[in-house]
Amino acid sequence: MILQRMLSLSLIILITSALCAADKEKPTCLINSNSDVEWSIWGLLREESFGGKNVTFLNNNNPEDQTFYLRHTWDTNARVGYGLEKYGCRVAEFKASMRQRTIWGFASSTARTADAEVKVADVVTSPHSHDLPRLFIWMREGWLKIDLNSALGLGFENKHHLTVGAFPFELGRGISLGAAYAVGPTPLGFYADGVIDQFAFGIKISGELVKDHLNYDVYGSILQARSTSLERTGQKILGQQVGRLNNPMRGFGKDNYLVAARVLWSVFNNEHGTLSFEPYVLFNNDPEQKIEFPADASSKLGTWGLAGEYEGCRGGCGFDMAFNMGRQQVKAWDRNRVQFLNNAGYVTEINSDVLVGSSSGSQALFVPGSSDQQLIFNAELDGLQSAAFNGELIINSTNLYNSSTRYRNAYDNEYRGMMFVADGNYFLYKKEFQVATTLGYASGGLDPHSTTMDSLYDGFIGLQEVYMGKRVKSVFLLGTVGKVKRPGSEPIEDNSPRDFSISTSGFTNLLFWGGGFTWKPNTTCRIFSINPNVFVYWEPFAGNTYSIVQMADTNFPARNFLGTEINTFISAQLFDNLKLWGIGSAFFPDGHFTDIRGKPLNKDQLNALKKLTVTGFDDDKVPNIGNNAGFTVNIGIDYTF
Repeated sequence: MILQRMLSLSLIILITSALCAADKEKPTCLINSNSDVEWSIWGLLREESFGGKNVTFLNNNNPEDQTFYLRHTWDTNARVGYGLEKYGCRVAEFKASMRQRTIWGFASSTARTADAEVKVADVVTSPHSHDLPRLFIWMREGWLKIDLNSALGLGFENKHHLTVGAFPFELGRGISLGAAYAVGPTPLGFYADGVIDQFAFGIKISGELVKDHLNYDVYGSILQARSTSLERTGQKILGQQVGRLNNPMRGFGKDNYLVAARVLWSVFNNEHGTLSFEPYVLFNNDPEQKIEFPADASSKLGTWGLAGEYEGCRGGCGFDMAFNMGRQQVKAWDRNRVQFLNNAGYVTEINSDVLVGSSSGSQALFVPGSSDQQLIFNAELDGLQSAAFNGELIINSTNLYNSSTRYRNAYDNEYRGMMFVADGNYFLYKKEFQVATTLGYASGGLDPHSTTMDSLYDGFIGLQEVYMGKRVKSVFLLGTVGKVKRPGSEPIEDNSPRDFSISTSGFTNLLFWGGGFTWKPNTTCRIFSINPNVFVYWEPFAGNTYSIVQMADTNFPARNFLGTEINTFISAQLFDNLKLWGIGSAFFPDGHFTDIRGKPLNKDQLNALKKLTVTGFDDDKVPNIGNNAGFTVNIGIDYTF
């Protein structure tokens, strides 16, 4: 019902706007210039609505999978430059962007606290956070750019600059490395960098190698700082790592950092058009990743790639390709933790992976200082921690057994992913009617955590990626918009770190082709544009089919074809600074989703499936992931100043 209302409202608004229109998006600026100091202020006010059905599970049997909300975004930007008169160029430049964004009637959508763990008695609880129900204004972007030639008195003819602060930076098309450091909540239906509520803090040195032809950028950023205080470096988070029971502190130097470099080569820029290439490399070191537990893995990821763009008078084309290298090291781990147990109404503390009487007995009580508890700890101190001791009697104990999955051995995953995307456009009639097409591929592979053995991971890994297309845009499946669950392979062994398949999204394990056209009629009334697109998607690594009756993967491969997406962008400039726009999309799933229909991703979904098989199998009421069509409608109005 909600979707029908949204569709009706969209058609009324968009058809009315289309009577006489085109596209004009340049904001006006308040500009001041007096001698060496110049400044400008501009901004955007956006009010929009969003409605969606089956956007997550593609299943009509999940009636809760519907969305409707109204959203408000207010951005204000200021830029200050210094030195144009005295030095002949801007020797210093500062920019700040402020944002306030919230969902109507849902004030706590603005911000939440970071996840925190609380220790109750001897039990460390699961991470939790709290809403902050106020309409906060925060800094989205704030940076300072300095002309090094003037500041340091360098005699170079070529210019060099230093930029520090929070600013957008990406490699190629933002697939290998994007600018989405902090993506806003519930981003369905939003586009471009407007979806990013905060840019990462970093430092960039850039400059000219060959004037007008060859430029460079060297970039560095700390994505997660963990060495800021004794409280953080001394945090006891590694007690379950094998060999760290008596040394559980985090230690110094566990920051997640990123370094990247690129060369921007302008081959030519003349009456025939422009041609440029961008070779790039990046390295990301993250010493604390989470597979099952905080900091139970570390990663060193390297990516190298090449992007290129050509723009001519009748059209253009471009590409981006990249390859991953490096590895993830998963640490040997003792899964035994102190947990609460409801025992006939009494709360008791137990060892999660130590059992009484046999490897399938009841969980042993946690009694600090007891001889039994000391035997449990001694297993590590005596060097008896490995998967070989799972299900075995604990040494020197008479009735305490390790569970069948207590210990996890260390293993490595080697990165071998790659991706490629290309597109092109051509104007059939002046600058009014354009056709475009795109092709993309990102490798996929078996979930490297389906086993506890060294393996190669063939799936492409992008950092901070929100790619949804350039000349042909996706709405439903790519970018931050895409929330459709695409389950991977199931765990192969009982000792696997995962109990269920994980869902992938974004630009990985994906093959697609897309095409569309854009019509911007040259009218004397209003600026108007319409841009319909179509995409077809496949999964290169589709995994196996899923059996609802057996509640497990079969030995038969699933089909690769995911389905077809159709979307349309429409915008109309009502006044110079006022634009009305709408985006609609539909996704029609195909063979792959039919083959994995009903696959659970967590315990709740598994229980829903069990109820179905117990009460009598009904193929028309399968829960979880389905194969029904999904729809979205997004309508908004922008005022720029």
